[in-house]
Amino acid sequence: MPKGHTNELTGQRFGKLIVLSFDESSCGKGRKWLCQCDCGNTRIIRAANLMSGCTISCGCERGKAAKHGECRNGTETHIYRLWGRIKDRCYNQKRDGYHRYGGRGIRVCDEWLNSFDAFKEWALANGYRRDLQIDRRESDGNYEPSNCRFVGNAENSRNQEQVKLTVETVRIIKSRLATGGHTSEGLASEFNVSAATIRAIKRGDRWADI
Repeated sequence: MPKGHTNELTGQRFGKLIVLSFDESSCGKGRKWLCQCDCGNTRIIRAANLMSGCTISCGCERGKAAKHGECRNGTETHIYRLWGRIKDRCYNQKRDGYHRYGGRGIRVCDEWLNSFDAFKEWALANGYRRDLQIDRRESDGNYEPSNCRFVGNAENSRNQEQVKLTVETVRIIKSRLATGGHTSEGLASEFNVSAATIRAIKRGDRWADI
């Protein structure tokens, strides 16, 4: 690997992509990484596109999005990616945080699971905006119309804090922090707490005895 480059992305997940290794041929041309998609394909992708969220699959998802008219300049629309994320949380065992959703029985209702159009229709009729987050009223409930709403980041953080961390999950968080390669925001999303809580664990201000 060229001087000045590290393996900081190796092993990380971006949507359906897992970073395998740095692309040696990209020296001086912008960092690129060899990634494997959950569909099995591999592809070399620019680091900037991975980090920005512009590229979240090998391209297999764009065809699906295009069928729904949800592909803009080669990138899935925000609402289409949101639909994909809630399905991934519940059914993709390779996804970081799966154990917090599908791993404990959380599912997507058949109506949304089988139809993006049904999800989009509900979302647009119930306050969807790019700056809001989808939230389940009951944290043990499924992704379904009667249990979901759109809320701001602050309110969602408060709701997430109602999910108490266990000794086991705190140990997992501390292990992830110790190995590196995980952001506070990423761990917060995975364990349904605020980034401030993760930072407090990292500093030793909370759960210092674990």
